[in-house]
Amino acid sequence: MRRRQIYTWATVLLFMLAGAQRATAGYVIPSDTTIGTWDPVTRTYTLTEDIFGSISFDEGKLTLDGAGHTVTGTGSVHGVYLYEYGGVTIKNLNVEGFYFGIRVNSDGNTLRGNIVSNNDGYGIFIGWKMVGCDNNIIRGNTVSNNNNGICILFSNKIQIYNNNFIDNDTQAYVGPPGSVNIFNLDKPIGGNYWSNWTTPDADGDGFVDNPFVLNRGQDNLPWVVQDGWLTTPAGALQKLIDQFEGMDLQKGIEKSLLARLEAGLQILKKLPESNDVAAIKYLEAFIKGVEVQRGKKIPEADADALISAAQEIIDLLGSG
Repeated sequence: MRRRQIYTWATVLLFMLAGAQRATAGYVIPSDTTIGTWDPVTRTYTLTEDIFGSISFDEGKLTLDGAGHTVTGTGSVHGVYLYEYGGVTIKNLNVEGFYFGIRVNSDGNTLRGNIVSNNDGYGIFIGWKMVGCDNNIIRGNTVSNNNNGICILFSNKIQIYNNNFIDNDTQAYVGPPGSVNIFNLDKPIGGNYWSNWTTPDADGDGFVDNPFVLNRGQDNLPWVVQDGWLTTPAGALQKLIDQFEGMDLQKGIEKSLLARLEAGLQILKKLPESNDVAAIKYLEAFIKGVEVQRGKKIPEADADALISAAQEIIDLLGSG
């Protein structure tokens, strides 16, 4: 078992004050291209290797795509530190061995598809700017074996859903003042998976019958199993949207095809089964659009993957 360290709030404050200014050590992106590639058109920085050390930012309104690579701590306080720049998406990144795995201190960011594990302090830490770090979205991440899974301080309107919180000493903490944050969306999207809160599910709907209560706020629709949302058409479609957006296609093509997927997702979020037929039509239109661009604007292999994923969702809807 990983050695745990006990920290008082005074210790935490010292760590936070130490990082209160924009980090200058480690790798600063997108200007530093020694660890990845920068596409100024799509504003996407893609890691090309595993690294030891910290990542911070010198611009906002961009995407950091970890591409499955790992950022490992070497005694550093922060793994990924987003201090003052907003509008940033951090995705597909593994972060381990720091005090703060991913620390966000700005507004309007998205963390998705990341694996944050074995950090001595916090897996994900949002806030402490005193004026708040609002309107951030945390979804589709796996946060495990950290001292604290996620901590939110002085921040509001944070959406935390469809994440796996597994075996963290403290799964989640929401600090003062009275923050108003969201830990679940309506069915069928639901909330998060909490490894210490998986029963009962008497009605067999895939959600624990009782809410997961935090010190401030609660998850009203905790999932019974890890990644449970991916077993639903809406969850599978959201995953397809993420996959499609990650392909960095020509903007005109991407916008047209993405609109069909997003329309289908909005329909599925409304729940009635009668909406399934309309959602299938949008997915079929998406497949046709991909077929038209196969081998042209969309590489053959990517087209095959997209069509296969869309067809699986259609089959899932049809079997319901």
